[in-house]
Amino acid sequence: MSTVILKKSILDKKIFFPNLKTKEDFVFWIELLKKNINVYGINIPLTKWRNVSGSLSSSVIQRLKDGFTVYNKFLKMNLIYSLFYLFLLSFNSLIKKLNFK
Repeated sequence: MSTVILKKSILDKKIFFPNLKTKEDFVFWIELLKKNINVYGINIPLTKWRNVSGSLSSSVIQRLKDGFTVYNKFLKMNLIYSLFYLFLLSFNSLIKKLNFK
């Protein structure tokens, strides 16, 4: 969520922001969509992401753990679905990284 513009009234709707080390923005977007708040994207890069050693998102284990928590706890999926969607998330992340290098 590096470049997001929200109306203040959206944040007044008691949107849940979870206590996770990573993937908290993902849960935030899910909560927005659950409340039928329209979101729009633009296909223009506005920032650059860089991988910094020691950052929260640099730990693959932490990202996998939090990703599983998103699917299992916040989306209330069973073990099999949680693992399946975690695999898809990881696979798409890998493809994205390979395309940007």
